Amino acid sequence: MLSLLALVTLRCSGDNNVQPPSASAIAMVDGNAQTGPVGSALSAPLVVKVTDDNGDPVAGVAVAWTANDGAAVSAPSVTTGADGRASVQVTLGSTAGEQTTVAT
Repeated sequence: MLSLLALVTLRCSGDNNVQPPSASAIAMVDGNAQTGPVGSALSAPLVVKVTDDNGDPVAGVAVAWTANDGAAVSAPSVTTGADGRASVQVTLGSTAGEQTTVAT
């Protein structure tokens, strides 16, 4: 009984100071350089990937999306999934020309 207790204690006494990975980079994955009619939704979502210092995806990071030049995004903030990705749909503004969306 004593050896079983010691085994359980050793297995439960892991390092409790392990921190989840922290985000260090955000990169465009898909949806860049699309075109469409004024006032319409783009055909594909904009997708970014958040990674840590090792290039591994980081889940649970809030990505803030800002549309400029009259465009609109489907959500101002999206949390990354297990794959480190976050996406939004973009609706173009009412004026022709380049319209940008920024993810931070």
